[in-house]
Amino acid sequence: MHETRAFKEEKRIKRHLCFKILDSIEILQEREKITILIRKPLLRHCIDIVMLQSVKQGAKSVKEIRKLIDFPEYMIRNRITRLVGEGKVSKTVEGKRFILSLTAKGGANYPIKEG
Repeated sequence: MHETRAFKEEKRIKRHLCFKILDSIEILQEREKITILIRKPLLRHCIDIVMLQSVKQGAKSVKEIRKLIDFPEYMIRNRITRLVGEGKVSKTVEGKRFILSLTAKGGANYPIKEG
């Protein structure tokens, strides 16, 4: 796997830089009344990280993730579908519910804390 310089830096400082960058972009957008196009993809990336960390810490359903992060349920479901497609999260059926679990790929990519 090819690691970017930013990812190596995140591992070194044990923090995800994307959260700091997203905060800065949102402040800049508000102050300057401009739209910065990278904000939406960066926000999705940050949501993915928080979701992976939630599953790693024991959240096993959309409802459990929803209790931990303040995003609409549809957005969480969409991101889960993407993470399952990327092989970072697996879904198994248990009764009428889907149970989420982190795959080795998902855990290997996000071993550090947010912030």
